[in-house]
Amino acid sequence: MTTGAAAAKKLRCEDMTKVMARLATGAIKPMIAATFPLNEAAAAMGKSEARGLFGKLVIVT
Repeated sequence: MTTGAAAAKKLRCEDMTKVMARLATGAIKPMIAATFPLNEAAAAMGKSEARGLFGKLVIVT
């Protein structure tokens, strides 16, 4: 028998597997507001703090 915490962890893993499969097929498309190179991370934080964004900011290397 699994404990409550172990059962919850198993469910989270199963959910994440389903989400990743849907991302891979294109059924889910993340909303990305903007991408920034790593050397512009400070500018990305400023844009995030300014609010008014629809989607996530992505910092890439």
